[in-house]
Amino acid sequence: VHSGMITTPQAPVMDTLLRMRVMSDLNTMATACSAPEYGQAEDYSVIFKSPASVPQIEISAPSATITANGDVSFTATYTNVDTISLDANDISLNRTGTADASVSVSGTGNTSRSILLSGIQGDGTLGISIAAGTGSSGAETTDGATSDAFTVDNTAPIVTISSPADNSTVNDNTPALVYSVAETNSGSTTVQVDGQTVNTVSGQSLPQLSDGVHNVSVSHTDLAGNQGIASSSFTVATIGDIDESGTVDLKDALIVLQILAGITPAESINTSAVIDSGNRIMMQDAVYILQFVAGMRNS
Repeated sequence: VHSGMITTPQAPVMDTLLRMRVMSDLNTMATACSAPEYGQAEDYSVIFKSPASVPQIEISAPSATITANGDVSFTATYTNVDTISLDANDISLNRTGTADASVSVSGTGNTSRSILLSGIQGDGTLGISIAAGTGSSGAETTDGATSDAFTVDNTAPIVTISSPADNSTVNDNTPALVYSVAETNSGSTTVQVDGQTVNTVSGQSLPQLSDGVHNVSVSHTDLAGNQGIASSSFTVATIGDIDESGTVDLKDALIVLQILAGITPAESINTSAVIDSGNRIMMQDAVYILQFVAGMRNS
């Protein structure tokens, strides 16, 4: 038994049926036409295929780069094939995390197939791999192929408002808004005050607010369409917070009555928290505070 390697010409005629003769003999043979004395000659039909004529498959980019549960499709394009046998059993999902989907294939002809991923769920990434041999031309078949992956995100952003805190009282008509958003897939944020959208971001002051109860909400929608929202109900009380405690209460009314009676209170006094534009403490301040505490007014 004899074995060996056959080296083909460096520049053979491509895509054409050729004859290749393999000869072996005890004696040296001068040419391919020599007659072997103690050996044999065998002829083989060969075709040297150029890359442009080999069956090929290419998978398109996913129809979406990120989704929550919306369908995502791919297109498998075939070249130099006579037959396409691709079905769902030839496709495997490349998954990370908890992401998952169902796979279906549609289309006819010998150029392409549509691949649909539906029922998408979980969090992570998804892509596909197509097995070898789904396209053929004679005895030649396509190699396997792998797609790019896309992101699956079904987790809503977590929004937190730290200022103004819920159920708090502030003595500032333009309180600072401080919030945070926990989200890996970015998106857009909307801020509303009393139902009206405002152009305020975290760290900036809210627009001018009247004294009274207000509500601020912050919603964030990520790139997959998931939404997180937080809200805070707070009271602006620039009038009546005489001792600057952050609340308007009976102690403020008592301080006003002490001052009107000629008694100097122990607490420091915020004269800008009175009704009179001249910062004079008057009986109307005590009336206002008592009404506010009783819930008879919120502005």
